[in-house]
Amino acid sequence: MNSLPHALHATIQEKEEGAVLLQLADGQTLRWPQAYIPPEAQKGDIVHVCVFPEAETDEERRRIAKEVLNEVLKGDES
Repeated sequence: MNSLPHALHATIQEKEEGAVLLQLADGQTLRWPQAYIPPEAQKGDIVHVCVFPEAETDEERRRIAKEVLNEVLKGDES
């Protein structure tokens, strides 16, 4: 199961004033507000853009929290 079922994988192509240019896996580009990109993200980094209906917001938060908790409890298995 994909842990980010609503995510679009994108590569940061350019960082501009107030925005970044993302290239999606299918080649489309998207201008995204820089405020929603981690400040340490650089050109060439892969990011994930999540899209889901407003009605699923609480469910998505719970799902992500559960996945994070499972990772913490799993610990370092390497």
